[in-house]
Amino acid sequence: MTGQVFDKWAVSPSVKPGGMDKQQRRSFSAQTVESDLSPALRIQHLGLRDFRRFAWVRVHLADDRPQRANHVVMSNEKYDIEFFWDPICPFAWVTSRWVEKVAEQTNYSVDWRFISLRILNKDKNYEKDFPPGYEQGHTSGLRFLRVAAKVREDKGRDYMSSLYAAFGVHYWDLDQQPGLRKQLGTVEHAERCLQTAGLPKGFATAVDDPEWDVVIEEETELALSRTGRDVGTPIISFQPPSGLSFFGPVISRVPSDEDAVPLWNAVIELASFPGFAEMKRSLREAPQINVLGTLEADPVMEDWEAGSRKAHKPKI
Repeated sequence: MTGQVFDKWAVSPSVKPGGMDKQQRRSFSAQTVESDLSPALRIQHLGLRDFRRFAWVRVHLADDRPQRANHVVMSNEKYDIEFFWDPICPFAWVTSRWVEKVAEQTNYSVDWRFISLRILNKDKNYEKDFPPGYEQGHTSGLRFLRVAAKVREDKGRDYMSSLYAAFGVHYWDLDQQPGLRKQLGTVEHAERCLQTAGLPKGFATAVDDPEWDVVIEEETELALSRTGRDVGTPIISFQPPSGLSFFGPVISRVPSDEDAVPLWNAVIELASFPGFAEMKRSLREAPQINVLGTLEADPVMEDWEAGSRKAHKPKI
């Protein structure tokens, strides 16, 4: 590969650290899928300390994915990125903060769409397959997505970013407090998020309205139609609907402003190789989020393999 090295990442010479211009963005998806890409992205100088933040990325190229249902809520506007989020997923939250940085530096537009872990795992036995507290957490995430779906229908898609950020203000960014997690999915918690996002608190009553589950399930199925079903959150589509879609990348901390775009370029180039399927490791650090009490200067690496997730019970 004859790429240039920006910090730790080697990327294509045509992709600059500040992102691509509009012409490059229009041609990038087709170019990377159809052309003779460099065989692999060489990630240079990455020891365990640097690379441990990257846990998982899975890609499904658009060529053979199923057609999405006609009744899925569609956008009237072309977006560069579609980000499917469940508010209760800590890894989705970390990745979303990174994508916000990327969008700010590259002028990419982002459509914040829905995926529900509760719906994704509706056929699972929570008592057997998950630690205590996961069913309550997944359900509270679904309840907040009902509010988001109501807001989107009445106020438009532009409020999704601020509403997701407001959820973070009133959960992920807080200090650890006993019983805090139990407040999620309530009308009162939704009201605080709505107020922070500059929205009427009356939308909060949607937490108890299961009619919105139809919309959320349709978008969950749309996301899964692009990646396959053996995935989690978040799911990202780049240059949708015909571009790349993948689960992840699962990262445990938000990259710096300086590293945000080089990391994005690296992920996209790796995912663009037609033969790429999956990269994963179970040795990782816990997501670095204030409410989890994990913002240590030197996080501890743990092996999350073979069901050890059961040992990572919600602490709040």
